[in-house]
Amino acid sequence: MRKHDYQDAEQYEPAEWRHTLSFLSCRNVTIEGLRLENSGGDGIYFGVSGAVRFLGTDRASEAAKPYNENIVIRDVIADGHHRQGMSVISAIDMLVEDSVFKNTSGTAPAAGIDFEPNAPTDRLENIVVRNTVLDNNEGHGLLIYLNKMSRDTEPISIRVENVHVKNSGTYGISIGALKDDGPTGTIEFVDCLIERTAKAGAYIYDKAAERIDLRFINCTWRDVARGNVISPRIRPERMAPYPITVHLPRPAFLAGTHYYGGVTFENCVIEDSRDRPAVRAYANSGDLVPSNIQGNIKVNNRFGVRYDVAEGATNIDLELSASD
Repeated sequence: MRKHDYQDAEQYEPAEWRHTLSFLSCRNVTIEGLRLENSGGDGIYFGVSGAVRFLGTDRASEAAKPYNENIVIRDVIADGHHRQGMSVISAIDMLVEDSVFKNTSGTAPAAGIDFEPNAPTDRLENIVVRNTVLDNNEGHGLLIYLNKMSRDTEPISIRVENVHVKNSGTYGISIGALKDDGPTGTIEFVDCLIERTAKAGAYIYDKAAERIDLRFINCTWRDVARGNVISPRIRPERMAPYPITVHLPRPAFLAGTHYYGGVTFENCVIEDSRDRPAVRAYANSGDLVPSNIQGNIKVNNRFGVRYDVAEGATNIDLELSASD
């Protein structure tokens, strides 16, 4: 496709939905061995049929459900798309493997892969992303944004394994907007390498401490949070300039939570060359406190090993040690 033509307001009305491949409430889809380049939207989009949204799941046809099901994406390259390499709004039983999502640029979020449901009835279940590269995306490497989900949403299950995130224009991995009345479930990152990101290698924000079991297992962050290259006028404390950042940037009534956090690290490594905490957990306003941050991380930093957790934090059992 011709992304630069779509970005020319004299030729096309501005939009972000000119996807290369779009699937709405589909079953049994295999995308294999394709190269997708320069769309005016996403390389691949998995959404929900308008009939389901308009009529509701009870009145929509049996064939049209509020999710895609049994999806395989293998040996695919998504390069240079306008909005995302891939967006997943709702899916069950999805496997993404041996693929590359790179060079996304044009409009936010500009992620390699974005899991972003639009309604509480959307589902993110039994999703596996493995042996995949997310490279040089203008925004996030991988984003999971759960603002539209609720306690009534079916439990989430996402596993990201042996994924290499590098050269992100903002964050490496972002998980956020999970409120006190959000869904339950598990999100885990296993054997992942995150390196050379402008902002935090892992940014966990507006996440209620008691919702979703979030785990990083055998993951490495290397030379991340290199500096804000997007908006240098924004105050540094808003840029999450720490390798791993647990953050409540908004007031509680907007974020939907008072206790933020809820993350475990198992046998992880941070390689950093800057004089700063390896992990920081903080809020921008009020007396809101982090909670439920646990695990062990080895840190390679000539300035020493330390983390910074806001005063009053509860249930913090985080062990940082110098790497060999």
